[in-house]
Amino acid sequence: MRGAWFAPTRMVSLETENGTVGLVPDRDRCLMGIEQDDAVVKVRLGSEQVDVLITAVAGDWFESFRHVTTTVYGFEEPRQYRMLVDVVSDEACYLSNNTDIWSQNLGVVSSFPKRDYVFVFYGLTFTIPALYAWHQITGDKQALDRVRKCVRFLVEYPGERIKDGPTAGAFFSQFGLPGAENCCGSGSVNGGGDAGNHRWLEPHATGAATWVLLHYYEVDGKRDREVLATAKAGLDWLLKVQNPDGGWVYAYNVNGTNVTQTEGAGNIWSIWALYRYGKLTGEGKYLEAAQRGKRWFAAKFVANHTCNGYWEDTAAGTKEADWKDAGGGWEAYEFAIATNVFAEMGDKDLAVESAKNAVTWVWTRALDCRDYFNSYGGVHEQWTWPPASYVAPMFGLAAQAAYRLTGDEFFHRFGGAAKTIGWWTVKKTAHGIFPAEASQSDLGGSFWPLEATEFVPIEGPLTTQYWADWITAQQCTLCLRWLVNEVNQKSGGRIAVDAETLMGTVLGGPGSVKFRPNEFTINAQHRELNWLGYQTENSRVLALINHSGSTTVRLSFVESVSSPMSVVTGSVEGHWMQEDRRGVSQLDVRLPDRGCALVVWRST
Repeated sequence: MRGAWFAPTRMVSLETENGTVGLVPDRDRCLMGIEQDDAVVKVRLGSEQVDVLITAVAGDWFESFRHVTTTVYGFEEPRQYRMLVDVVSDEACYLSNNTDIWSQNLGVVSSFPKRDYVFVFYGLTFTIPALYAWHQITGDKQALDRVRKCVRFLVEYPGERIKDGPTAGAFFSQFGLPGAENCCGSGSVNGGGDAGNHRWLEPHATGAATWVLLHYYEVDGKRDREVLATAKAGLDWLLKVQNPDGGWVYAYNVNGTNVTQTEGAGNIWSIWALYRYGKLTGEGKYLEAAQRGKRWFAAKFVANHTCNGYWEDTAAGTKEADWKDAGGGWEAYEFAIATNVFAEMGDKDLAVESAKNAVTWVWTRALDCRDYFNSYGGVHEQWTWPPASYVAPMFGLAAQAAYRLTGDEFFHRFGGAAKTIGWWTVKKTAHGIFPAEASQSDLGGSFWPLEATEFVPIEGPLTTQYWADWITAQQCTLCLRWLVNEVNQKSGGRIAVDAETLMGTVLGGPGSVKFRPNEFTINAQHRELNWLGYQTENSRVLALINHSGSTTVRLSFVESVSSPMSVVTGSVEGHWMQEDRRGVSQLDVRLPDRGCALVVWRST
């Protein structure tokens, strides 16, 4: 709310004792902010007059944001470009089967094609869940093989984590073989380090690595004790270096000396991992450390409405001297993560406060130099960055959690940010963005839109960079979780499946997310549909969810379904109806406004 050139809601608010005043300029290219006790709007380019709408509400900054977003801009749930399950499927197949992103030398999914370089913090945090989920859903053995090798890389690969000395247990945030370029080609990495090519250990990277190891340990049946021991070693280092206030400084040298006193918000991953390990083992010291970390995060970041330190490129700079006294960047991605963390920890109020901060970074309007699908509902990752959809799924999960906790429809609209990712998925069609240099093996890979992040109209990117983990795997992992949660909500409890383990109850009995790619096609009158498939002991279930007005959906099965079939339709607030069918190859399903349909048939 405190303003800059790329303000996603184009407003600035100033709280008073009696309410909040909001200023809304009539153009994009303005600087907005606070000067002492005044909210100000200044023209950035030219000398033209700026017209400003002044609004006043009897509430705080968030109520001002709610008013402007709803009344001035008329923000609605973002529309989607492709059904999310299609995007997720393409991306999962890319991660599972693309040969260019598999590093034979490292034995891990690489961050970029044909490069012996991998993110732990930005990458394997999402790659491992994406691959394992795809194996669970489809039985893809290549995905299982890759995910297990990625886990072994974290546990065993020489130099990726410290095994002895004062920093034993700690992970580097990224790793590359000699000569491999780092994240953006700005230098070469030789072994472990950070985005600035320093041989530093950041606690937040260890937090993310231990979190994903614990995730794998659970979804894989709690069998691999070495994985659990590796996670514990990392968490013990986090306990060792946790500050008295509950936080962690940004980075340490390998010898254990800290690089700076500045604390980084990326340690929301450390809090999450400590909490999960404490719940898993019942060991109080890990739970207590997580609670101290939660109080630190609330006081240092939530209360001040800004985060720093997650993005290594803005926090660390390129030279050690740059970071000694740096205050870090201005970002909000951590608020989206924190919403889900604090909800899991049972702190509803703090989860909602975190979500409030997160959703203000969602674009609530179409920019005057862009169109709907490349600005509206996207999210910007750092201040002064325009919208880019690759970070939108985490913000969608945050808003979805806030809606679940409060029932506030305002949050539900922002949850739709997760649906914006299809625009950036490379696909074999004239629709969307399809770089001429993309090959068949690139299909399903999502790219870092370098030119797309500039404040210019988009006709096609000038360059592309396939970022297999931070972009593709993140979208694949988080949009699947968002879909699972959305079906849980829209089915009115008829389906209740955990978004990480993909198991739970389906129509009152044990079930899990399962589907067979290309088993059927779906045609409808609008694009605001999504679906997921489920398996119970005796039945297959297809859940169709509608994000817009009532419509008829036509399902065409590749092979006729000979067993009896039932179709249950309704909405959370409305009446549910059941209709029985038999022996069909094509089925028309009437979906109510923002409702759900469950198509059920006997499994074979």
